[in-house]
Amino acid sequence: SEIENDDLEDENAYNVDGHILLTYYAKKKEGHYAVGAALFDAADPTGLIWRSPEPIWDAAHQFANDTLKPLGSVILHDELILYWLVNDSDVVAVSCPVPNAQTNLRNKSFSHLVKKHEKNPIIAPRQEYPWESRATFNSAAVYENGKVHFIYRALGDKDLSVLGYATSKDGLHIDERSDEPIYVPR
Repeated sequence: SEIENDDLEDENAYNVDGHILLTYYAKKKEGHYAVGAALFDAADPTGLIWRSPEPIWDAAHQFANDTLKPLGSVILHDELILYWLVNDSDVVAVSCPVPNAQTNLRNKSFSHLVKKHEKNPIIAPRQEYPWESRATFNSAAVYENGKVHFIYRALGDKDLSVLGYATSKDGLHIDERSDEPIYVPR
């Protein structure tokens, strides 16, 4: 295997079709990674069913001149999505079909899904609202019924972290935003 002798670090484990899919990072050198996968028997996790003979994704081609830090992964609609911090400034996601014993690694296809928007932050502090006048922080975002729903942490003039709520039709331009926090610690 191309990643056999590299420094390995487990990434995530998933239940896929009654098996355990383990994804792992292979650190090639500082800031450069490849990703591998292995499938184990859920009834006997010591029983290896399959291991990718080559990386399922290697950053060397697309990010040869960049420094990457792994952020995590998720399986969504039969796609494995890997999230990366690139050069300490951009978040990039790449995806491919969920790997399994029948995966043809030579024909795998990864695509970029997410890149940090140049007009970041899209939710900034508002001075006219004391509860969020000092800072707003990275939000959680969920797309549902044609809207992106944001819940974000805010810090105001009382140095108290609270949660605010906003929505957007396109995920970049805020259409609605709460005038009051939706959660205040008690």
